[in-house]
Amino acid sequence: MNNLVEDFRLKPFIEGESVDLCIPDENFARNSTWYSWFNDFKVTRFLEQGIFPNTVDKQVEFYKDLDKNNRLSLIISDKKCYVGTVSLSNIDLYKRTADIAILLGETSTSSFSDVVALEAMALLTSHGFLRIGLVSIHAGQHAKLIKWQRKLELLGYRADSFKQGEFKKGNEIADAVSISITKQDFELLLSKRDNRLWDSADKMRARLSNLPKEAFISKLKNFMINEGNSYYEEIYNL
Repeated sequence: MNNLVEDFRLKPFIEGESVDLCIPDENFARNSTWYSWFNDFKVTRFLEQGIFPNTVDKQVEFYKDLDKNNRLSLIISDKKCYVGTVSLSNIDLYKRTADIAILLGETSTSSFSDVVALEAMALLTSHGFLRIGLVSIHAGQHAKLIKWQRKLELLGYRADSFKQGEFKKGNEIADAVSISITKQDFELLLSKRDNRLWDSADKMRARLSNLPKEAFISKLKNFMINEGNSYYEEIYNL
């Protein structure tokens, strides 16, 4: 297994049930496989990264510049191995907004592997609202990641818009989805979950199995394409 916790022992910044979000250090940047995650086609298939090769030196430089870039970047530990990274970027303390992103570079072998990414997002989302004082957190993703987007709905991330042809990488032009969570929705979920966004893996698994059959983004896409085309055709014919 790569990136064993016992080999690097990064300090946990946020501790959770199935994951810890840990503080990266130069040793990890230099000697782990962190840099290689961004060279793996399967990992970056639906991400903007992966066009140019990443190197150990570039990863070390990225680590050293973290404090300068309004970014909080943490390493995801599944308690056995370091399997990915989750971050808040473009943190604007005036507007109190930020963007959130996650990347899993290794396959978790823990018994919680099915919820590792979801809890990591829940922990950092909670930190953004409760510790940084954000009022909204935003993200964007490839339209083919609809299953992942549906999971994020359980954390309060709503589909804001469906953007045709927004994702461009190589010869691919694809649709993208914008999502966000507001402080209001975050606090609503806390009131329903004993004041925690992540109340337990078992409860989250139960919620996942009871999601509506049709995703809201599918309804939004159909509305925008069908109703939108009809509406604008009428406008253009004026």
